[in-house]
Amino acid sequence: MQLRRAVGFYGLFGVLLIAGVVLGVLVWYYPESLGMAAGSVRQTLWFSVISATTFVLLAFLGGYYLLGRPLGRSVYCRCSRCSISNMGVD
Repeated sequence: MQLRRAVGFYGLFGVLLIAGVVLGVLVWYYPESLGMAAGSVRQTLWFSVISATTFVLLAFLGGYYLLGRPLGRSVYCRCSRCSISNMGVD
């Protein structure tokens, strides 16, 4: 059985989202388990970096999905029709 490409994309999106949330929860609620003091600058920095990285990665994946699928298909169809009509084959 072959998985569709959309399943892999949504799986990657979900894994990145869950990993970001789990790491954020660990840093925010259980910093001692990661070797840092609660309320320290390091805790705040790690939480900010994890949040920003998760957001940026998910934004890139969303942009890839938007540009690579619906918009990519519309541009491809438009270009393939133009090239066929320019060759005189209708």
